Amino acid sequence: MTDLKKSQHPILWLNLIAYNGYCYQSYGPIGAFSSFEPDDIYFFATEIDLGILDEADLLVKLDNNPLPYMMLLSGANYPLIVHQKDQLVHLWSEYQIEQLDCQDLRNRFKSEYNQGIYRFSLKNWSDHPHFVQAYYTEHSGDLVLTAHTDRGYAALICALRKYDLELEDEAHIRIKYVHAGYR
Repeated sequence: MTDLKKSQHPILWLNLIAYNGYCYQSYGPIGAFSSFEPDDIYFFATEIDLGILDEADLLVKLDNNPLPYMMLLSGANYPLIVHQKDQLVHLWSEYQIEQLDCQDLRNRFKSEYNQGIYRFSLKNWSDHPHFVQAYYTEHSGDLVLTAHTDRGYAALICALRKYDLELEDEAHIRIKYVHAGYR
């Protein structure tokens, strides 16, 4: 691990270890993940097995069958895409809102309207790299929030809470962009 840390900057490690009666020893490759975070591994695990409900379930499944997780090593070092201090990600959440005062939102947001759908762009956050948007469909009450940076999403949540909307801090979906290179 010391040698790997000299040439890489891992944010997560996959070390398969077992107790041999005297100490813990490694019994497989040491995986240094430079582009995977714990949430990514959890998501991967739930795609393999829908019965995984928490991290304890994940650890049991990983212990019983580590092979699928070792396959993640093939993409472990794709570089993350970063613009200055912001990692580029795709954040997305959807809420059911019974009644939304769209006229009031027009004061804080740049707004557009077409066929029953509003698009609200958060001023100073709607351009590169943040691309912060909220979409509201009048007839269904769907409110969709999107952003391309964590800071942009946090700014959107903060702005919308001023309108008494109960929104979670974390996006429902968070996908990282990685640079896979050219083939």
